[in-house]
Amino acid sequence: EMQQAYGDIRKHVLHTQQMVCSLETGENTTMELQGQISSNINTLDRLLVNLQSMLAVYDGADKTTWRIKVENETAGVAELRESITQYMTRESQLERERHDREELFRRVRGTGADREKEHRAGMEGESLDRSMQEAERILESGTGILGSLHDQREMLKSIKRKVLGVTNALGLTRSLMRVIERRQDGDKWIVYGGLSLIHI
Repeated sequence: EMQQAYGDIRKHVLHTQQMVCSLETGENTTMELQGQISSNINTLDRLLVNLQSMLAVYDGADKTTWRIKVENETAGVAELRESITQYMTRESQLERERHDREELFRRVRGTGADREKEHRAGMEGESLDRSMQEAERILESGTGILGSLHDQREMLKSIKRKVLGVTNALGLTRSLMRVIERRQDGDKWIVYGGLSLIHI
């Protein structure tokens, strides 16, 4: 019975050693294989406990030999557990380093994008400043034009008043001239009438 239990342990140990070798050489690094190795080691732990309990009650002359065999297998299973633990630790560290590099790259890339955004924002700000300055210049020019138009309007009003004054004066003069002309015509007929009476 002990021989059979020992044979089961040896079979599981050899199979697990092969899987660990495939894992460490990179031939097969799947999570499925890692899970199988861990499961085999747990099974070996149970088989060793069973063998050790059998050895405790064993009274054969070769008990010492069996004790050495059990100790060797126990050490072998411990080495397997250490191998898979170290492998998982290395993989975890490598994964963490990969993650850190990706995070650093993302930050650097993000910083570049932020700088590009700041550059574009600065250019847009400068363009807006130039537009505001141009708008102020146009506004000042428009204000000057409005002021000039106002001055011209006042000047035209003044000219209009002068023209109206001159026109009124001319109208008065023309009326007076017509009165004088009518008076001269009347005087002329009076003279003609007087001369006619004299001849008669």
